[in-house]
Amino acid sequence: MYNGASIVSHRLISMNRLKSIIKHRPETLFYVTVGFLVLSYVLVIAIDVFNVFDLHTRWTAGGERHYFWKHWFQTPVEIPTQWVCLSVLMVTLFLSAGAAYQRGHGDEFEFSMLFGIGVSLMLIEDSLNPRHLLRHQLRDQGFANYGTVITLTELAYFALLGGLLVFVFIYFRHVFWKREKVRKYLIRGYVFYAIAVGSSWSGPAFRTASEDFPDLYTVTGRFFTRILFFDGGEREAHFQSVNEGLERTNVHLLEYWFMDRVWEESFELLGASALLVAGLAFFFWFTSFED
Repeated sequence: MYNGASIVSHRLISMNRLKSIIKHRPETLFYVTVGFLVLSYVLVIAIDVFNVFDLHTRWTAGGERHYFWKHWFQTPVEIPTQWVCLSVLMVTLFLSAGAAYQRGHGDEFEFSMLFGIGVSLMLIEDSLNPRHLLRHQLRDQGFANYGTVITLTELAYFALLGGLLVFVFIYFRHVFWKREKVRKYLIRGYVFYAIAVGSSWSGPAFRTASEDFPDLYTVTGRFFTRILFFDGGEREAHFQSVNEGLERTNVHLLEYWFMDRVWEESFELLGASALLVAGLAFFFWFTSFED
């Protein structure tokens, strides 16, 4: 009985400490994210590059999985980690909007509400991929996949989505600018997402089937993958063998996927966690002061 009560007590203390850390030092979440990404890179190098304890050999046994990094940076880096960050941020912003509405703070209400709507659209884009659905519909209408029409349509899509968030940042900057932690992590989040979104659009932009004009992701990914996997031995042979299979099925090569997964998802996760820190910092500040 005593042991059970002691365990419950320790758990409650741990939960209270965690709540206190998140309330007073929400930036800890960003540091945890950075640590998680560093661990991810270490695992990729250990498993996919150096095959430590034959982990890469075991991972690829059966031929259904090519590389650890290709799966890890989708699950769990993107799903569910990014989705959780964006979902918590969305709820936090709507709670801030509710608190601002009750207090009659119009600017804080509009900032939180519009920012929350923008994050909701980000979450929809990340989880349901409406951009890809739009591209597929245009492709079914006879337009070239990643040709001029589809590429410019995606650019307009990103401009509309990002335009709302940029407007919120600029128009309502007086709401948060004096709050150093909110300002600093908002800027970080916007920069990280700008890199991720810019890469997501420009990476496959104007892509053609001709090897004479490969997309930017393939060109850039070729630089990184040659450093990691081209050793003149089994590592390189495996890489080439996987690419030959992908080429036969007319899908993106490993160079493309390396940028799409490792590069792009890293910046998206950094952006999501930075924005979450800013949202939490704003919420705890706004709900703690007296009118």
